[in-house]
Amino acid sequence: MRKLLTAFILLAALTLSMVAVVSVSADGKDKGGDPKPTATEKDPKPTSTEKEPKATPTPKPDGDGDGKHDGKDGDDDNDGVPDPKDDCAYDWDEGQHDGDNDGTGDACDPDDDNDGTPDSADKDDDNDKIDDKDDGCVSSPDPAQPDEDGDKQGDACDEDDDGDKQPDEDDPNDDKDADNDLDDIDDDNDGTPDDTDKDDDGDGVDDTKDADDDNDQVKDSAEHDQDKDGIDDDKDADDDNDGTTDDKDADDDNDGSEDKGDNCQATGNKGQADADDDKTGDACDSDDDNDELKDGHEGGLGTNPKSDDSDVDSCSDKPEAQHMLGHTVASNPLYPLDFHDVDHNSIVGASDIAWEVIEFGSYGAGMDPLYDRDANGHVGASDIARVVGQFGESCIGL
Repeated sequence: MRKLLTAFILLAALTLSMVAVVSVSADGKDKGGDPKPTATEKDPKPTSTEKEPKATPTPKPDGDGDGKHDGKDGDDDNDGVPDPKDDCAYDWDEGQHDGDNDGTGDACDPDDDNDGTPDSADKDDDNDKIDDKDDGCVSSPDPAQPDEDGDKQGDACDEDDDGDKQPDEDDPNDDKDADNDLDDIDDDNDGTPDDTDKDDDGDGVDDTKDADDDNDQVKDSAEHDQDKDGIDDDKDADDDNDGTTDDKDADDDNDGSEDKGDNCQATGNKGQADADDDKTGDACDSDDDNDELKDGHEGGLGTNPKSDDSDVDSCSDKPEAQHMLGHTVASNPLYPLDFHDVDHNSIVGASDIAWEVIEFGSYGAGMDPLYDRDANGHVGASDIARVVGQFGESCIGL
């Protein structure tokens, strides 16, 4: 208790002294006693050996305001998708939606449906005969307007059609019927088996023109094909090419785990690893740590796809990578000292400031690096100031 009281007194004295240094009194002298220069005083002319100061360089473009100029920034729009994989590198496009499948994401495509009319003047951006104001998916064609979970976002562009908090890409039974999707012969439950159904997902777009036949937010061209036979697993009658059709095969992927207990039914996953315990094995899970950053993107970001908090600062990778915490937070998912939550409760509050004050003055072997927020070798006023500057910032719920 005595140490805490002493630290608070020391902090108060330090604050007052800092105020005294920068305050200026009405008589033209600052409180440190140095007179302000008078109107007759002139700055000395530079001598012949002095050089004129260089002009301040023009700042380079920094579209996402993260301190890294575009071109040097691996994720220029901070949407969690590395630039090389981003269909809109300079415009937020986390879901990577591309309604006309032209390689340019809807977020930056001036003509989403490629009909020759710019979206700004087009009342039907995806050309599905539904006016944008009434369309559940403005940029993804879905004339039938299916919306399984009734969230006003059509299944064609909804990454979680059934609202179960599991992305469609990883959901083993998206339509919640008696059959897992891999064994389901009628994806849209319309009574017509998929092999004779011209519109497997019931979105009103013929499968021959639909870039995503089953509305799982994975383009047909990118669907998984375990046995590399050219037939997507969700349409392949024999996923492992062992001569036994899946409906009679107790182990579709030949990984030693029977289908009824296999967390990746069509993908070999012998150890049944499931880092986020979401019942979808890591071998077929697009997001192993359930931090809402896709594993394929985390490699480009440098974050750990098996951990939702790569720098262990009590703020998960997604809000840091996407700069969701506020203007005072640097938000680097790989740097543990930029979110100043020293007590690890995911919010910067009074207790964090108190801990910094208690540790004030510590250095060397007697210092816990956790409290040295500016990494200069000792806990001082600047460390406390950093925590105070982020007071109230929170990662809770992000």
